[in-house]
Amino acid sequence: HIRSGRPQPHLSVLNAETARASGSASPTSGSLHDVEMAHILRVLEKHNGHKVSAANELGISLKTLYNKLNKYDEDRRAAG
Repeated sequence: HIRSGRPQPHLSVLNAETARASGSASPTSGSLHDVEMAHILRVLEKHNGHKVSAANELGISLKTLYNKLNKYDEDRRAAG
């Protein structure tokens, strides 16, 4: 289990974000970043927040997954 020193979103936050991101929007609506994050959050939810399993399914390294989640968290905070 790798820790970046930054607090990571809890599974309940991820679940809420996944529900909001996957709402009634079609898979191709929104920016590429939004679609990518919705997919990442769905895969994380599928694996009950287990990042290693999610990264494996996504075909990305664990470091890349953490980088994407950190960027998503920063963007969310900046948006208010």
